[in-house]
Amino acid sequence: KDVVIWFSKKPQHQWLKPVEVARGTEDAGAPQYACWNPVLWQQPGGSLWLFYKVGPSPSQWWGMVVMSADGGKTWGAPRRLPDGILGPVKNKPVVLRDGAWLSASSTEGNRDGWLVHFELSRDAGATWSKIGPVAKGPGLDAIQPSILMHGEGTLQALARTKQGVVAQTW
Repeated sequence: KDVVIWFSKKPQHQWLKPVEVARGTEDAGAPQYACWNPVLWQQPGGSLWLFYKVGPSPSQWWGMVVMSADGGKTWGAPRRLPDGILGPVKNKPVVLRDGAWLSASSTEGNRDGWLVHFELSRDAGATWSKIGPVAKGPGLDAIQPSILMHGEGTLQALARTKQGVVAQTW
């Protein structure tokens, strides 16, 4: 429960003093939980985003985000993502041709096993919608997808599985 997230930059040849950006508490007096799976992402032409999960375990965590408008010198207040939205689980969002942001995400440990889904924002992260979960292949439990962008706007996602093979969806 004492896992927190720190941030530091190396603008020249020396690291700057690290600053704590995520503690795993939402309010003073609330219990502290571990911070999990940080994903640092620079919005095209804009803010630096840190997505992460908070909670007692992967089956009970929720999505959080904190942003910096000045390249990480200062950070805003962390905020909880909407219910059902976890944020990217291990890889940066991709920007689609129409400017929408697509994040690969997943859940694990619930009654349905490991499940892959995607999260889409058409308004620069102000709101999100969930796509999926993706139908499971026969006997496959997959999590932590990575999105690959191919020509003509075709997307492929690869994910690890409990079965020791790589799953994919197009």
